[in-house]
Parts: sequence; structure tokens; C-alpha cells
Amino acid sequence: MLGGAAALPLQSTATVDIGFTLRVSYVLFGLALVVGLPFAWRGLWLLPPWLRWSAAGLLATYVVVTSTSDLATIAGTSRGGDLRALVYLTDLAIGAGLMCVAAGLWRGFGSLQPLFVALTIGAGAAAAYAVYQWPAQRYGLPVSDILTTRDSNGITTEGFQGTGLLGWERARGTFLEPHFLGAFMSAAAPVAVLAAVQARARMRVVALVAAALVIVALVVSSSAPAYASFAVAGIIAGTTWAVGAGRPRLAGLTAAGAAAAILAAPSLVLVPEVLASATGRDAATLTVTADFRKDAWQRVLDIWSLEPAGGHGAGQSSVRLALASDRPGAVGLSSAQGIWASALIDVGLVGLGFWIALVGGALAHVFRGTYRQPWLASAMLVMATVAAVSSALVASDRLDLRVWLLFGIVAASYYPAPRPSSQSFL
Repeated sequence: MLGGAAALPLQSTATVDIGFTLRVSYVLFGLALVVGLPFAWRGLWLLPPWLRWSAAGLLATYVVVTSTSDLATIAGTSRGGDLRALVYLTDLAIGAGLMCVAAGLWRGFGSLQPLFVALTIGAGAAAAYAVYQWPAQRYGLPVSDILTTRDSNGITTEGFQGTGLLGWERARGTFLEPHFLGAFMSAAAPVAVLAAVQARARMRVVALVAAALVIVALVVSSSAPAYASFAVAGIIAGTTWAVGAGRPRLAGLTAAGAAAAILAAPSLVLVPEVLASATGRDAATLTVTADFRKDAWQRVLDIWSLEPAGGHGAGQSSVRLALASDRPGAVGLSSAQGIWASALIDVGLVGLGFWIALVGGALAHVFRGTYRQPWLASAMLVMATVAAVSSALVASDRLDLRVWLLFGIVAASYYPAPRPSSQSFL
């Protein structure tokens, strides 16, 4: 489990192509599930009921819909072939199992310290490389690209990643795209701070250095969605902590900021020029990116309307979007640009309801825990969870393993149910 947590940043580096991309973290977490099956079973029944039954319902929905659907395929590509649904279901099962193992292995913040340290060390190492890559791409330094996996649609393969800060090419580190780097680091930063709060002596220094590197890596990714999710997550975490700590003035201020940020988020998609100065990118590039996402979401709705209740089956969103594209003879995959969008095509309104229940249950649990234990560590866990979830909602077609792991951490941190505490720090 610790090795898999540290290897999570190796998203597109040190991977093996077996028709589908096999990552180090998947191998280690898969072994952890096999070896730790008793812990997974125990953790399943120790999960909060809302998380347990929503995850079980989600997995069952994907299995039933996929087994009863006519699955579309794309000729000439293994990723769009007959095995795609099985791979997607396996990914979902590993994620849910990972959540259960975490809940079965650990109890409370103190016991989770080794896992926080592993996550921080892995994120810090990946961030250090991303920080190096930023000038390395500019000045032609060695080892400026260590990716072993390429984009299945061919868009980012050996391609320019866009202009970022100072007019330099954006960094993507060990990830496929700068957006993925930014999304990972936006959730890793509060975890690194959490590890520093709990650690002592030299390990605290290591965690603080890793946290600083993670922040810099987030900056050089020049990812507008990552910036937005990081800021909104920070404001929401501050609001939750202020309410729990009995700070009414601070709570009112942060709550107003959180409401303003959430209400302003849609306008940032409609008018992306607002974020141009913050990311160092030109407004025209951001407009193209925003228009691409809006077009993808519109096509998602068109395909979803064909099977609105049950969907088309696991992993079908990318396949059917590619087949419905304007490109003749599509051989690559497309992206639904978000969990909610891919869920509509894959499992319809029923599956989307389970996704909302799962994510909402995890957020409600961590909010409740932070309200009852208004520690700095609790606030950092809220921030990490909100940042990871918000990034997944607008960037990924699947719930990344790091989000499943965070859900398990949330369940393990507040079991048994937290009691009111007068502590204001860890």
C-alpha cells in the first residue's frame, strides 16, 4: 500500500504497454488487494454505510449494464477493442477495493502517518522533476521528457504542451498532460502539509520541502482548472475549519468567498480570458481549450439521450465519442472531459446517481469530521479531497486511484465517529 501510494505520480512514466497502460501503482495496489483481502473485507464493513452501499451499487450497476449492452468497438486499436469494458470494470473494482483496504488497515490520523509520508515523498519527487523539466524544455537540457506512455488519441504525442509562465512551455512532469500534473499536485499539496504537521525532526523538514516543490510544480503546470480547484478547495476547507472551531466572523468571510468562487466557476469556462493572466497563457489558447470541453459535453448529451436511464456500458464514452466525431475513420479515443459526463454515457442516470451518492458521502463524512475535530490536519484532508474530486469532475473519465485512496483515508481518519474536541491544532 505504501509503495503504491508513493508510485501514484508515475502516471505515464515507468509504464508498460500491454495493449493497455500498466502502471507501477496498479501493480502494487493489485498485490495489496490480493495479500490484504481480509483487511479489504473488514474495511468494507467499517466504511460509513453511505460509502459502502453507494460503492457497491455503483460497481453492480456497471457490471449489469455492461453485461446487457451491445458494446461498440473501434477497429485497429486495442484500447477501443473488446477488452476495454473488462479493463474499465477492473479499474473500478481495484479503486473500490483500495478504499476498503485503507479503511481496514488504519484507524485515526496518527496511524495514517506512514501513508501520508509515502504520498508526500512520491509527490515531492515527481514535483522536483516537473520543476526541473520546466527550464529543461526551454534550454534543451537532458532528460527533459521521461514519458513511456503516449496519448491514445495522438494529440499530445511528442507535441508542444502550450505556452505557460514567462512564455515557456508548460511542464507535465511524469503525467500525460500539464492538466493532469496540476490536478495531482493540487491535491498533493495539502497532504504534504498534513504530513509535515504530524511529522517530527527531519521528516518534518522533508515534508515541508516536498510541499514547497509541489506548489511550484502546480504553478509551472499553468493549468487553469488545477488553479481553480486548488483555490476553491482551500476556501471550502477554511470555511469548514472556521465553523468547527467556532470562529463566526472568519466562517462568514470564508463562506462568502466559497460561494463567490463556486458561482464564478461557470463563468470561467464561458469567459476563460479571466484566468489568462494567472496561468501565463494567452486568452486565445484558453478559449480554444474551453470551447473544446464545451463541444465534448454537448456531444456527450447527444449520445446519452439514446440510452438515458441505463447507459451503453463501461468505457463506452470514449469509444462512442470517437465514432461520432467528424473525423473520418476514427482510430483514436476521445474524452468525455469529466466523470459526470462519462457516467452519463456509460451507465446513464442510474449510475450517475450512485456516483453522486459516493462522492457526496465522502465529502459529507470529511466535512462532519472536520466540524467535530477542527484541527489543521482535518482542514488539509478536506482541501485534498475537494481538490481531487473537483479535478476529476472536469478532467478525467475515470476516478483516479488517488481519489479512491483519499476516500479510504477519509473513512479511516474518522472511525470511530469523532467526538467534539477543544483542540485547535493536531
